[in-house]
This record gives sequence, C-alpha cells and structure tokens, in this order.
Amino acid sequence: MVDAIEKFFPPDIRFTRPSGGLFLWVELPEGLDSRKLLELSLKEDVAFVPGGAFFANGGHENTMRLNFSAMPEDRITEGIRRLG
Repeated sequence: MVDAIEKFFPPDIRFTRPSGGLFLWVELPEGLDSRKLLELSLKEDVAFVPGGAFFANGGHENTMRLNFSAMPEDRITEGIRRLG
C-alpha cells in the first residue's frame, strides 16, 4: 500500500509507514473532508474509514484510515490508484 500511495497520491498527502498492524493512517491537506472523498470513492468501488470518527472531540476531518489486511496486493494497488 505504501508503494502504491507513493506512486498514485499527490505529493502533499502525509501517511504513516507502519511496521505491522492492519491499517495505514493518511492525512489530507487542510480543508479537504475525507467523508466527501468517501462518497466519491464508493462510486469507484473503493472504501475507507474517515478519520474524524477516531477523535472524540471532533475535527481531523482531513484524515482517513486505510486497511491493508483484507485484500490481495493487486486489489490494494488498484484501489489506491482510484483513490489517488
């Protein structure tokens, strides 16, 4: 997933480089709403969890959590390409 993000996402996107686990955390530029991006991405058969849901005090609507454990590598690459 990291390789695909580096290839297909704009350069101003920040993301974690996990050494394990199931998820990757992405931070979009300020002012972008990942919930709106989710609406668009679902039309492309790509889903993720908007990051704002993980903050009890709200905010951080420009973040998202991507799961890299449930799909084979080729589908992850294609999903990241569509999302990018």
